[in-house]
Amino acid sequence: MTTASRALGFTLIELLVVLLLVALGSSLVALSLRDTPQHLLEREADRLIVVLENARAQARSRSTPLLWLADEQGYALRPANAPLASTDTATEQEWQRLNWLSPGTRAEPSVVIISAEPVQATLRLQLIHTGAVTSRLTLGSDGAEAVKVLP
Repeated sequence: MTTASRALGFTLIELLVVLLLVALGSSLVALSLRDTPQHLLEREADRLIVVLENARAQARSRSTPLLWLADEQGYALRPANAPLASTDTATEQEWQRLNWLSPGTRAEPSVVIISAEPVQATLRLQLIHTGAVTSRLTLGSDGAEAVKVLP
């Protein structure tokens, strides 16, 4: 084999080293793009804002106040006049149950009344994500405006 023919291509070892470096770089980028607790809360807040605004519209159109009830697993919307421990299937179908997007999320207060009136009571709701780092995010509305993330 002459030196001129050897210089035309790459050896298998050289190709494997390049592939190893590309794989290592890709894995480092993937690890750096993981969701932070604050980002998880922001996604949860965006989803919850849509749910609460939808609940306001439902309460007004049905002329029935709704309860938003939160626990460790998620939250539910239900008519305020429905019994708490009902086994009636028709009542259960009126519930809208959603789980938190990430475990360790909770809300304070855990009960919010959404009235059927056009202007609601002032709302302050704090989302808390506990894990390696505790993050907090506050949602609120003055009653006339839409629910939004507060600074």
